[in-house]
Amino acid sequence: MRRSLRLRLLLAAALASLPVGLASAGQADKIVFIYGSSNARGVPIFLVTVNPDGSERNPIAGGPSYGSPEWSPDRSQIVFASYVANAGPDGVGGPCVWVVNADGTGARRVTRGPCYDSAPAWSPEGRQIAFTRSRGSGQQLYVIGADGSGLRRLSGRVAAGGADASQGWSPDGKRILFVRTRVAGPWLAGELFTVRPDGKDPRLLYRPPRGSIVSQADWHAGGRIALVLERRDGREILATIGADGKGLKELVRFPARKNERVAGLAWSPDGSRIAYCYLVSSPAELDESSRVILVVSADGGPPELLFDGCQPDW
Repeated sequence: MRRSLRLRLLLAAALASLPVGLASAGQADKIVFIYGSSNARGVPIFLVTVNPDGSERNPIAGGPSYGSPEWSPDRSQIVFASYVANAGPDGVGGPCVWVVNADGTGARRVTRGPCYDSAPAWSPEGRQIAFTRSRGSGQQLYVIGADGSGLRRLSGRVAAGGADASQGWSPDGKRILFVRTRVAGPWLAGELFTVRPDGKDPRLLYRPPRGSIVSQADWHAGGRIALVLERRDGREILATIGADGKGLKELVRFPARKNERVAGLAWSPDGSRIAYCYLVSSPAELDESSRVILVVSADGGPPELLFDGCQPDW
């Protein structure tokens, strides 16, 4: 992957005069992330595990398309979305949900195709997986057993251009977090909701300030929720809120630049830091992009550059 000069300049500007370093090498819990990017040249994408200090980088799977990796609660497996061998009888298929052992063995498909699935998330006890499925022009929230049984849809009818996008589970497993996006006149409305795993009792958890939408979120076992707000002027904000949807705390403000965005975030296991991916897509060649993973303290402060990659889970 070629690192663009644009990304170098961006990082220099974002971290100017701030100490850029690596996370503590004493952190034993590994990060799983995506290395590489989809393109027309057939360059493979890898699922990679690594220590937060960048050591012991281990590619565990590679192919034409991988995305949205997440550790199982006992950290013995990784769930992800992939196009590998998903085509239906007509040869057409989108990404399905897969699970692989942490050492790269035993890959198995959980959802059946042709699929159009993304953002899989383990339940805290490891028996269920929530995910987003695209149908027509909308996206709906689903749950399935980790063994591939018991598929059920949690969303009601989703209007064209709308989505109920999976973001994870509450620490006690009683609620599923999702972003509900709807077309509201010339703008999108994106709010944070929760729902029971049986699809009942959907509740609005957080409505962002006027002129902003929630684009992604992650719920830590300690209770707080990390989220990304997108403003109509193109700016993004990384922030946290409480489990009650209150107490918004801004951590990082990103500049409004075309083809640049946050793409994935994840709490550290101890809840002290948040890792996120910053992606710069080349407007000249849309099949190329540069992406890096950074980390910021949950209390705020300067971000630290970790390594190349995207869509981290810690």
